[in-house]
Amino acid sequence: MSSPPSIPRSAREATAHAEGAGPGVGLVVLSVLDAAKLALVLLSGLGQPWPDSVGYWSLGRDVAAGDLALWGAAVGYRTPGYPWFLGGLQWALGDRALLATAIFQQGCVWLTHLIVVLWTWRLSGSRRGAQIAYALCVCSTARPLYANWILTETLATFILVGVSFLLSSTGSAARLRSMLLVGLLAGIGVLIRPSLIVLPIAVLAAGVWQARSLSGSRSRAATIIGPVLLALLIVVPWAGRNKVLFGRWALVTFAGRELWTANFSPWPGAGLAIPEDGPGGELRDRIAAEPAIDLRHNWSVAKALAASGLNDAELDRLMERTTWQAILRQPNRAAFYGAARCLTFWYCREFAPPTNEIGRFPSGTTMPIPSSTRETVLAWTPERRQWFVVAAGAISGLCVLLLIRDPATRWNGLLLAGLCGGTTLLTAGLEIPTYRYRLPLEPLLIVAVATAASRFLHTPTDEPAGG
Repeated sequence: MSSPPSIPRSAREATAHAEGAGPGVGLVVLSVLDAAKLALVLLSGLGQPWPDSVGYWSLGRDVAAGDLALWGAAVGYRTPGYPWFLGGLQWALGDRALLATAIFQQGCVWLTHLIVVLWTWRLSGSRRGAQIAYALCVCSTARPLYANWILTETLATFILVGVSFLLSSTGSAARLRSMLLVGLLAGIGVLIRPSLIVLPIAVLAAGVWQARSLSGSRSRAATIIGPVLLALLIVVPWAGRNKVLFGRWALVTFAGRELWTANFSPWPGAGLAIPEDGPGGELRDRIAAEPAIDLRHNWSVAKALAASGLNDAELDRLMERTTWQAILRQPNRAAFYGAARCLTFWYCREFAPPTNEIGRFPSGTTMPIPSSTRETVLAWTPERRQWFVVAAGAISGLCVLLLIRDPATRWNGLLLAGLCGGTTLLTAGLEIPTYRYRLPLEPLLIVAVATAASRFLHTPTDEPAGG
């Protein structure tokens, strides 16, 4: 197969030409369809099928009551960004906060799609590419579905895509002020969802990339260090709070429970042998009074350790030490299953949430819209089809490689590859991958697929803003 044609003008020239024209009928129609779909999903009703939702809402109530640092909850396995968001709405709107949350999150989905369209248009220099990107966005119901729930996925996706879009121009015309904005948003993103720790790393890489074109050591140092330092200033106070509560400088005190799941659970967990001496022996002694406990279930072990008198950070640290003890004794098996989870990350599909996990919210906070038709409306979405998930992952990977191959889009390709690869490794190392963990990456992959598709469809008579 021959290589796809290169974009016939520089990215900057194509951007300027494309920005000089209107959106066209195709994009207008797609935007109307997108808005209608989001409204339909919203009106189908707000369900709360995840236990996490109830916990987040409860933390939001603590914030609304004035406990911004969540001292009373003394929770070490959550960051405060999402509870702050929920608490602000609860403080301002009371019983209407739940509906307002869903509306706001649906708005974030819409803005995420617009960013994807603008990014693709700028990168491909083609309205056709933007139309392809928007069509792919409209085809999915998964992101709007998650926006109806009290989960971090929607805000995390919006922050990830927004920061990535700002970073995508680093190779050409980024200024220090825009880089500082990116650093600020990256720090906020980490407080919303710890897995977005990949963003400060991307900001550092972008600073190094941009510094190559700058003269003067001060300018280079400011571009590299300034944004990352700002991101650190955003997250350090929360790490300090955990130091005061748990004696540990950490964003979350949850690594032990995550490592436990990844390494002791059955497939795709590593199923390692749980040690009976050292830290493993200490752990077994503490939970000996609970003979029926499932040692391979992290929360069962954590609950038993808490009953033995350990606080949240202490039990997590003991679980972490025990897991590392097992990993060091079976490193090959741990590495093999870690690599397998990297593949699992890209073929796990979206499932309808199990009904036995529906969380109950306090009275007066339910969404005042009927929910009986929700499953009918959302009965089909491509992310629930295994063949689609596998094919989409393979095609997306090839398209990212095509972006890296072309000098005009190389930085964007490297950025997408780094964010997707970093998230994959982080998730595979600490979790059993599920669709929820991959969802924030999907808009980034749409950019790659739509840009590559527009290049394959390009003809010499095409105008970047045509069609």
